[in-house]
Amino acid sequence: MNIVGKASRLLEEFARSRGIAQLEFGEDGDCALVDDRDGVTHLQIDAENGRLICLAALGEMPSPPECHPEILHDLLTANFCWGGSCGATLAIEAQSGQVVIQRSLPLAETDPGSFGRFVDEFFELTDYWEGRLAQIRATRMEDDSPFSASEDEAAAGPMIRI
Repeated sequence: MNIVGKASRLLEEFARSRGIAQLEFGEDGDCALVDDRDGVTHLQIDAENGRLICLAALGEMPSPPECHPEILHDLLTANFCWGGSCGATLAIEAQSGQVVIQRSLPLAETDPGSFGRFVDEFFELTDYWEGRLAQIRATRMEDDSPFSASEDEAAAGPMIRI
């Protein structure tokens, strides 16, 4: 099976179903989709593994000491058996510090309908996680304490700080 050809046909059908005049993969196998909030999702052909990869940046992860433990907790919890991410993986891209969400789709058994649902679900996941991360950041910015509530409670107990 020609994976690049199949991915291109699926993308063409997706574009046609959404009323988009022209949508295609570049020479590097990447296609960028911009949603109505200017969020960018990259569709990348992984010909070697017969998959399509969706990838989107969700925002910058603050570096220590401004790092939010709640964000890390939520990301790791969501990644456990992909339960909180509907099969996607949440990670931090090392060079940019961006929190990214990525999900792949096996192309062999994919038809235009399942391709469209996959992309729609990915947009919904991206919206959810962008909102969740923004909510955590906003909550942390409002907190006057240098510790989260759980850290404040733990500090009240028998603990030695160095």
